[in-house]
Amino acid sequence: MKKVISISILAIVIIISLFIGLIAYSSKKDVSAQEPYKTYINTPVIIKDSVAIVQSQINGRFKNSYLEKYFSGIDDEYITHKKILIPGDTLQFYAAKSYYSMHVDTNYYLLGRETLDSGEIIEFEYFLSDYEPKVWETLDEFLARKDRLNH
Repeated sequence: MKKVISISILAIVIIISLFIGLIAYSSKKDVSAQEPYKTYINTPVIIKDSVAIVQSQINGRFKNSYLEKYFSGIDDEYITHKKILIPGDTLQFYAAKSYYSMHVDTNYYLLGRETLDSGEIIEFEYFLSDYEPKVWETLDEFLARKDRLNH
């Protein structure tokens, strides 16, 4: 009887460990050479909305700073606006990465580098979402939008 209980407890522990391991599993991959991400790499993009490069005390998936829409007055003890970009400014991404885990599925990020007014170079990530429009556009997208507005 003790042997059956011991085996049962061991089986439960193994099953729980496997379940936790599956949930905790994550992977990061470089997807810079894949479509559509390769069209964004090492090509200047034009900012459409006011955005900020925000530095956070909480680590991101790849960098401690990230690009997001700018809302003034939200600096606090956890985040700091490092640089504000306005419509017409340009920036450039140097890599694209994917992040996979069981609880968030696969997410895609573009990684960029920007020089601050102080001369410091800061690296940041930009989360690509199917649910939110991009805050930037490629030169071709910009020219096509301007052409539509002019006709």
